[in-house]
Amino acid sequence: MEKFTAKQEERSALGIKRIGVFCGSSPRVPQHFTKMAYAVGECIANSGLTLIYGGGQQGSMGAVADGCLAGGGEVHGVITSKLMAIEVGHAGLTSLAEKDNMATRRSALIDLSDAFLVLPGGVGTLDELFEVMTLNVLAEHNKPVGLLNCAGYYDALLDFLYQAVDAKFVSADGLQRLQVSADPDELLAAVVASDD
Repeated sequence: MEKFTAKQEERSALGIKRIGVFCGSSPRVPQHFTKMAYAVGECIANSGLTLIYGGGQQGSMGAVADGCLAGGGEVHGVITSKLMAIEVGHAGLTSLAEKDNMATRRSALIDLSDAFLVLPGGVGTLDELFEVMTLNVLAEHNKPVGLLNCAGYYDALLDFLYQAVDAKFVSADGLQRLQVSADPDELLAAVVASDD
């Protein structure tokens, strides 16, 4: 049986105990992105929540795990066997599961998470964002999704999504369910509150 802190018990009453974070793993990105990812990890730990993420040790992915661990939080990673073989798996996690391929990894991350924060990242991160948004639209789950728009990184994407709403390819209701903020604490609070 899982042991929860007082903060975790409080959050579990809302149905959210585990936050899935999708983000980039490139070690070459500007430092403000990795600093923000570290802050997100700290925020998750300080909220008494558990981090679920892609299991990597590099870039924003490693930073979010390090921030959560430094704050005393639990961190569960899910990584592919191929990525483990090239030594990008984080060695200091609470647990690290291996999956055969990216599709099964993504499914596991989605299944294990009660809500999602999407940080700046590349095409893999966008794939994960659109997957969880699509599952919400299709009512296959009702898990809150937050987009961390650090340094305006997602401004152009949001403009595109509003254009898609205007063109009637995306419903306004579906887009309104996406929480957006540049502040990690504010975004996490909004995502947790949206589960009420």
